[in-house]
Amino acid sequence: MAAGDTTITMIGNLVDDPELRFTPSG
Repeated sequence: MAAGDTTITMIGNLVDDPELRFTPSG
């Protein structure tokens, strides 16, 4: 359960705010 939740959370974060990863801070 924990491993599955972690994977879903990681994927969810990447899909939820993909622009934040590509957008330069500042």
